[in-house]
Amino acid sequence: MTLMADSIQDRIASEFPNLYHFGPATNRAQIERFRTIFSADLIRGLAASTPEPRERRLGRETVQTPLGSFVLNDQDALKYGHVKHPDSLPESEFVHLLDQLTFFWPGNSHGPIEMGRNFRGRYAKRGTC
Repeated sequence: MTLMADSIQDRIASEFPNLYHFGPATNRAQIERFRTIFSADLIRGLAASTPEPRERRLGRETVQTPLGSFVLNDQDALKYGHVKHPDSLPESEFVHLLDQLTFFWPGNSHGPIEMGRNFRGRYAKRGTC
């Protein structure tokens, strides 16, 4: 009998069995109410009057929607050339793509990986949960 190698997903899940999401603490009530984490793009779509972003957010942004108020984290730490090749996609399209996603840091029962801990530390004084 031949054993199949674990898939990459299985190997990642066994090494990092926990996921962590860090966002403005003011969003916690909305997360608990809807039992989900909305992407920035969806939140802006709910607002209907918020213009589509053309560049990264340098500060937090409060968006009022019929479902309540949401605060979007800044993207100040995002350095365009550090995360992708500048010639592969215009920055405005890259930011729009990122805003369609929600992000989680992998980790274990002791907390997220080092980059996630750094991210959490960056926002700790701003009221991040």
